[in-house]
This record gives sequence, structure tokens and C-alpha cells, in this order.
Amino acid sequence: MIAGVQIELFLPASQNLKEKRAIVKSLIGKLRSRFNVSAAEVAYLEQWQRTVLGIAAVANEISFLQQEMQTVV
Repeated sequence: MIAGVQIELFLPASQNLKEKRAIVKSLIGKLRSRFNVSAAEVAYLEQWQRTVLGIAAVANEISFLQQEMQTVV
């Protein structure tokens, strides 16, 4: 079983791409280590204050995946 979710974020404190990428990189690292999921920035790569994160997980039980995705969100 595979579960996936997209989360769109608004980053008002970000004033340039360098700041945005630092925030996104930190958030992705925390998601990966805390929840054992795969995560990546999938949209708005060149906009300063918007991003979409794609998050995916694999397991053999759908109930576990549903709970994991709820917790991530």
C-alpha cells in the first residue's frame, strides 16, 4: 500500500529563494526523521513565499498509512 498527500504552504517570512529553501529543507528533514516518510518540494520552486510539499509513505496496512498521514498533516 502507498499513501500520499500534498500540502501547500505560504511562507510570509521568506524574502528570497535562499530563505525559502532553508525553511523547506529544514521542514523536509524533520518530516523524514520524525515520521519516516518521503518528502519533496513539488511545486512553486521559483516563488519566494509559496511551496507545495509532496509526502509519501509505504506500509502493508491501510489503517497505519491513514493514521500516519493524518499525523503528518
